[in-house]
Amino acid sequence: MSNQKKRNFQIEAFKHRVVVDPKYAEKTWNILEHAIHEIYNHNASGLSFEELYRNAYNMVLHKFGDKLYSGLVTTMTSHLKEISKSIEDAQGGLFLEELHRKWDDHNKALQMIRDILMYMDRTYIPSTQKTPVHELGMNLWRDNIIHSSKIQTRLLNTLLELVLKERTGEVINRGLMRNIIKMLMDLGSSVYQGDFERPFLEVSAEFYRGESQKFIECCDCGDYLKKAERRLNEEMERVTHYLDAQSETKITNVVEKEMIANHMVRLIQMENSGLLYSGLVTTMTSHLKEISKSIEDAQGGLFLEELHRKWDDHNKALQMIRDILMYMDRTYIPSTQKTPVHELGMNLWRDNIIHSSKIQTRLLNTLLELVLKERTGEVINRGLMRNIIKMLMDLGSSVYQGDFERPFLEVSAEFYRGESQKFIECCDCGDYLKKAERRLNEEMERVTHYLDAQSETKITNVVEKEMIANHMVRLIQMENSGLVNMLLDDKYEDLGRMYVLFRRVQDGLLKIREVMTSHIRETGKQLVTDPERLKDPVEFVQRLLDEKDKYDNIITLSFNNDKTFQNALNSSFEYFINLNARSPEFISLFVDEKLRKGLKGVSEEDVEIILDKVMMLFRYLQEKDVFEKYYKQHLAKRLLSGKTVSDDAERSLIVKLKTECGYQFTSKLEGMFTDMKTSQDTMHGFYASHPELGDGPTLTVQVLTTGSWPTQPSATCNLPAEMSVLCEKFRAYYLGTHTGRRLSWQTNMGTADIKATFGKGQKHELNVSTYQMCVLMLFNNADRLNYKEIEQATEIPASDLKRCLQSMACVKGKNVLRKEPMSKDIGEDDAFFVNDKFTSKFYKVKIGTVVAQKESEPEKQETRQRVEEDRKPQIEAAIVRIMKSRRQLDHNNIIAEVTKQLQSRFLANPTEIKKRIESLIERDFLERDNSDRKLYRYLA
Repeated sequence: MSNQKKRNFQIEAFKHRVVVDPKYAEKTWNILEHAIHEIYNHNASGLSFEELYRNAYNMVLHKFGDKLYSGLVTTMTSHLKEISKSIEDAQGGLFLEELHRKWDDHNKALQMIRDILMYMDRTYIPSTQKTPVHELGMNLWRDNIIHSSKIQTRLLNTLLELVLKERTGEVINRGLMRNIIKMLMDLGSSVYQGDFERPFLEVSAEFYRGESQKFIECCDCGDYLKKAERRLNEEMERVTHYLDAQSETKITNVVEKEMIANHMVRLIQMENSGLLYSGLVTTMTSHLKEISKSIEDAQGGLFLEELHRKWDDHNKALQMIRDILMYMDRTYIPSTQKTPVHELGMNLWRDNIIHSSKIQTRLLNTLLELVLKERTGEVINRGLMRNIIKMLMDLGSSVYQGDFERPFLEVSAEFYRGESQKFIECCDCGDYLKKAERRLNEEMERVTHYLDAQSETKITNVVEKEMIANHMVRLIQMENSGLVNMLLDDKYEDLGRMYVLFRRVQDGLLKIREVMTSHIRETGKQLVTDPERLKDPVEFVQRLLDEKDKYDNIITLSFNNDKTFQNALNSSFEYFINLNARSPEFISLFVDEKLRKGLKGVSEEDVEIILDKVMMLFRYLQEKDVFEKYYKQHLAKRLLSGKTVSDDAERSLIVKLKTECGYQFTSKLEGMFTDMKTSQDTMHGFYASHPELGDGPTLTVQVLTTGSWPTQPSATCNLPAEMSVLCEKFRAYYLGTHTGRRLSWQTNMGTADIKATFGKGQKHELNVSTYQMCVLMLFNNADRLNYKEIEQATEIPASDLKRCLQSMACVKGKNVLRKEPMSKDIGEDDAFFVNDKFTSKFYKVKIGTVVAQKESEPEKQETRQRVEEDRKPQIEAAIVRIMKSRRQLDHNNIIAEVTKQLQSRFLANPTEIKKRIESLIERDFLERDNSDRKLYRYLA
């Protein structure tokens, strides 16, 4: 931007003085004055308006605005005085015509003058606060014409005379009257009100005062009311034709006061006063019969419009009649128990219009036809429909229901019955439900637009019955698109729509639940009994979790998190998971796999999610004690081998199990962790008391409490001499620090790290089991050993020894030994020697033991037997607890109570409960009743 200062734009004066003609203003005004005369004399066609505008512009520019404005006032006043004389000279009926003609001429002249003086109007007049040209012309017309002494009174008298003539039955020129009255309104409300309305109301009051007095003397009540009603209608008609709309209230008030209010008591108390009421009925009935004919004659679409227009007119008339007859409504009608005026008007409209033989059926058919058109996609006049339906509601619920709602519901049921049949044949389930939902929404929208709010439940019930309830089973079971297909394909939107629609009908959700439950149980049964799937326990459990997640999502996203569906899902999973007796074992194996390696690198939140899912499956198990057995075995292996991914995750799962099943369930599991911690402290103490052991082999001992850990068969094994010495020193140390304890070595559960040097000087550190260490150490003193020699030297059980040799001689990449002959199985005649050619890219090589992940059949039977043995004392304890509190109980109730108490751990077998009862009777805890053998008593 430039740094130069901005300079304000200035208009400088002429450098040479401009000399203005001294007679310029006079000459210019003369031109303009002549133009105004010509305009008023109808000679404006010869004028140049552009030149005249320029002259007026220059006069204002040269500061002659005062002369221009005052000259305008003088000239216009002069012309208006001449016009006034012309109007005054008009005789008889020509007076108003001349006044109107001159008013029209004045308005046209004023428009042209304002165009010429536009610059003065926009600049000079606002700055001097003078009256604008058009308003000035109005004011001068008012002062010189309307308020002229010879015109003002004559004009008022002429107008009032014409009104009187019309009231007495003569025909007058309403167009001329309208023009003159409009002139007064254009001159301002004060002119209209002061020069006409106020005198008009006073004269009207006097007229109706006299007329009402004359009528009251010679007419009965009914005739009088007819005349009063006619006069009221005449005055309202008069307003619409040529008076100001705001005058309607004022003139009707005058008529009501003079003809009704002032004579109300006399009319009601008039001899044969019942004639007032009967006259009202007769008069209104007569009018309604005429209205009925008018409505009947309306053709096509005009029928409802005419009906609505006449209904509006009837309501307005009824309001005024009720105001007129207010005293009768408050006194005579209650005392005679007759129908009040407003209600009477409604009833008469109903009987004479709505229930007219030519209107009733036509009205119903027209309304139903419009509804059908809207249902088939046409646009209808909803406003008119709303007005007609409101009329029926205003006439009473019986009219609305009998004359419209009931037939409407019947026709709707027939319509949706046909449409649903058509849709069910050509649509799949999802599309059908969309159409049903749309129809339901359309009907609810229809109610909000023009039906009674109380009709919503009725019409939606019709749609629900015809489109959903009647086809519910077929929709659910529809081939390739029914509920089962929606569940399989995760069609959340369609399932949600089905849930919302079926919830509206009786037993709708029950049908969905039944089919869903049946489907889940069937697919779950196939899953847990499929031999192929049982080959991989981890995959088996993961599939269960995936299925649970799938249906949890469906229930959350589509079924509004409905608790009844959640309960159905839980019962279904509980049903099919317990069909497989190995489910507890498989779930424990799944946990074992996750806690050994499956949770590496997983965040704490995700670990918790996985554990919570496992606990969800655990809750479905009926034999939770079987899971406990396997879980304890797997946990022991993880802890002793140091293969657990996270101690926090292990402890978190134990806390969850404790919360679910109580302290007793997890006390031994917690004891296992305690033993691991205590063993670390023990080893620190051992090496602190034997500092001379620092350079030799290192021994790490886990001292396990017998009751807390799974029982293992104690197999003898000859340890290498180096290790035997260390073991004996530890035994001496431990028994020396703990009195009354006994140690038994579980060599089958240990591991060892040994350093080995192969043929070409290749060194490796081998991670092996204790049995494998015992075998390998033999080759320090021998190059070749046969199976018998190894078995005799180590005394390892044959099955364990074969697996041990197989893992070291037959597994590619781990074959630190070679055997002859080469085969996958170990024979008693096989010979073994060190594989000098063994190589590995890793310095540390882990050599596992060939072992099946799942239990063998004998092992399963052994585990099941141990579980059954463990259950016996728990069943007996439950029986004793129950009988101690109840003192006496029959057999069936004991079975039920024991089953209920133990269901958190396992599903007790009634036969086993009976055996335990017999055992307790033998040991004098219980006794049978002498008279009833099925009744038991507790013996303290």
